[in-house]
Amino acid sequence: MANFTITFNDQKLVFERPVTVLEIVGNSKDIVCAFVNGRVRELTYTIDFDAVIEPLTVKDRDAKWPYEASLRFLVAMAMHNIHPELEVRFSYNVSRSIFMQILTPGVSSNGQMVLDLQKEMKRLVDLNLPMVRKIVSKDEAEKIFRATGDIDKAEIMKYRPEKTAHIYECGGYKNYMYSRMVPSTGYVNKWAIRFYHPGIIIQYPRSEANGKIPTFED
Repeated sequence: MANFTITFNDQKLVFERPVTVLEIVGNSKDIVCAFVNGRVRELTYTIDFDAVIEPLTVKDRDAKWPYEASLRFLVAMAMHNIHPELEVRFSYNVSRSIFMQILTPGVSSNGQMVLDLQKEMKRLVDLNLPMVRKIVSKDEAEKIFRATGDIDKAEIMKYRPEKTAHIYECGGYKNYMYSRMVPSTGYVNKWAIRFYHPGIIIQYPRSEANGKIPTFED
């Protein structure tokens, strides 16, 4: 293939083979994703053409969705590990945060559940497990979502016109959050969780707060 040039940090780098964004920007866990020729791309995105790369951190508005989606994945995985019998749902209606509701009848969150969840999330972050995007058949995706208790996503698969769907796999856990994601759990290292009856609040860095987690307001 022909050589191509990548511009990064005012330097022009010439390559003879495809490279990922991650190979260019380095392993800093502060970089969540990047602009590639003005479009938001995952760090695992492969480039084999002339491009300008601009790294994005949680201080940047366009990094919000990849970070927030990856955080939801981390929370869902941690909850699956500590309470595989529970079905949960995420929504966004409390203090610019994620609200996790427990759908299993007769079960609500409590202080011990929050402590256990926090401990498991920290463990997964420390392990820095790869979050790998895969293409599976629509039927397989539906089975995965039903197995993880994600009934809403399983039902959506029935109406999906395509024959395949994307999922992410991490440490044996499979799910999909409808967004680009970070390469591994080690990148999802900024969050705060709290008990909020009948569920749990998960806060994350906001660009309007200069990449910090804003003060919780009930």
